Amino acid sequence: MKGKSAGNVEKASGDMAGKAAGDVEKAPRDMAGKAAGNVGKAPSEKEAVCKTGMRASAQMRIWIGMGVCVLILALWHFLDVRDGVRVSGDRWLCGWYAGLVVWAAVVLGGLGYCVFFRKPRRLEFLFAGAVLGLGIMYLLVLPPLSAPDEVSHYITSYQLANRLMGKPNHEDGIRVYIRAQDRFIEDLENVLNPDGSGYREEENRLSIDGQDTEGRGQEAIMGFPENEPKPDGQAAGDSQGNREKRQAVILGQELTENTYRTIHGRGIGSGERDGRAVSYQIPVRTTPLAYVPQALGLIAAQVLGLGGLGLLYMGRLFNLLFFTAIGCLTIRRLPFGKEVFFGVALLPMTLHLAASFSYDVMLIALCSWFTAVCLDLAYRAGRVRWQDVLLLAVIMGVMGPCKMVYGVAAGLCLLIPVKKFGGWGRWALSAAAVLGAFAVAMLLVNSRTVALYTDSSAGYVGYVNWAEAPGYTFGELVRSLCWC
Repeated sequence: MKGKSAGNVEKASGDMAGKAAGDVEKAPRDMAGKAAGNVGKAPSEKEAVCKTGMRASAQMRIWIGMGVCVLILALWHFLDVRDGVRVSGDRWLCGWYAGLVVWAAVVLGGLGYCVFFRKPRRLEFLFAGAVLGLGIMYLLVLPPLSAPDEVSHYITSYQLANRLMGKPNHEDGIRVYIRAQDRFIEDLENVLNPDGSGYREEENRLSIDGQDTEGRGQEAIMGFPENEPKPDGQAAGDSQGNREKRQAVILGQELTENTYRTIHGRGIGSGERDGRAVSYQIPVRTTPLAYVPQALGLIAAQVLGLGGLGLLYMGRLFNLLFFTAIGCLTIRRLPFGKEVFFGVALLPMTLHLAASFSYDVMLIALCSWFTAVCLDLAYRAGRVRWQDVLLLAVIMGVMGPCKMVYGVAAGLCLLIPVKKFGGWGRWALSAAAVLGAFAVAMLLVNSRTVALYTDSSAGYVGYVNWAEAPGYTFGELVRSLCWC
């Protein structure tokens, strides 16, 4: 009996082991076969609800409904376009508007499809599509140089593009040489001499305050020293009677019918005018790094043989691409609040600046990236690496000289715990690297500006023309606070 029982036990154990081994081998095959059978199979309505929290049919209705709403709004606004065409006679406006509606439909429809059906794994991909799609609409609808101070940023980008291409700038070190075919950008009425000497000869013969000005130089007439440039293409000191007649018109400064007619009539092609002219616009004195994307766009336009308008649109496009790229890096690095930054980047004023020559694009993008890196190191990263410190120092060194007030952004580094640096010593070295980069950049780029704020003998305490107010120094502000 004992031998038989022992034999039965051994046999039962062997059967169970064999069955278990067979089940183990069978299970992967069954799972693989089931997975293979599900390839290409659409998820059931129940699975769709579990994944998105909303039925697929409801998503489809929302997507189609939003598209219908956009189409209704476009048709409603077309009534205004039609009235404008009837009054102005510019029938090409209908074609422009139709192209804009098609582009908007493609962009919004594609974004809606990605949100409701594709569910992109990384939010930065959706961000890139949204910013580029909507930003190009702003770039085309709002004329070039219509953004705040965009004409100054344009000529500063032009100056940097000349340097990168090995072209000379003006002998006075201030004004910039431009292509002859680009003169219309800042002188639509063609009232300025292309050599930068002021208004044309027939304009110089006009009388000012009853005095005959024939034969006198423009600088002497207007009270300017010889060869000193006049901002915005107009000379200070004009009498009120002559100001309107003699003022140069800059493209995009006024959103009128003539602005869009000029854009339509000229196109983006080259005017095929050889030679060069002198710009009457004064470049911005700041770090040239703020204008690298715009300058690359101007260089690309010249290499492609585009005209003045093509030059402007390429510069704007490259600035928009830079903003989009840095925005993607920001969303990738943020530990939380990705959707908040996404929404802020799509605000109308943000997109308006992003699709312009403004150096505020670089400031907004780098300040957001700096914030994202600090938050990531403070709340998600296990430790601070030397690459992180180097990145923060480079961002601060590039961003700081543009506007000194952005230096306070360095305070975000205080959110990072000291233990993540590995001790107070490494923390102090990292802080010195970031603040040192800011200080060195300020010294190299804005030493003269800093001197004006700190030294009363530098002449800053007088009347500040651009602010139309008396100036102050840091010392005076400190003494005022002490007396309070």
